[in-house]
Amino acid sequence: PEKQRDIVAAVADEMLTWSSEETAIAFAVVGSNKVVGSVRSANASLSVHDLCLKLGGEHGSGGGKKGKGAYSYSLGGFLIDPDDDDDINQQTWNAIKTKEVARIFRMLRE
Repeated sequence: PEKQRDIVAAVADEMLTWSSEETAIAFAVVGSNKVVGSVRSANASLSVHDLCLKLGGEHGSGGGKKGKGAYSYSLGGFLIDPDDDDDINQQTWNAIKTKEVARIFRMLRE
């Protein structure tokens, strides 16, 4: 739900405390039709602001400062619909997650 979107940032904050992690990215589908992501980094060579702008893309938004940032974009009609059964929604989430992870790694390599 939209009212719980702050959980995404809390997860990214927690991930950054793991012993060997210097950059953390957490994302979720919020409000059934929007990907919301949170980026945290202790790596001074990574521009979190620029990464979040890229991840937001031309149809979303993103930005940040001092090692913290966020991005979001609409899924359009490819949403997690509460009227669909759990299996369909799980398959939809798996497709979104696979695509988003690939997109994140691609943008980190650029």
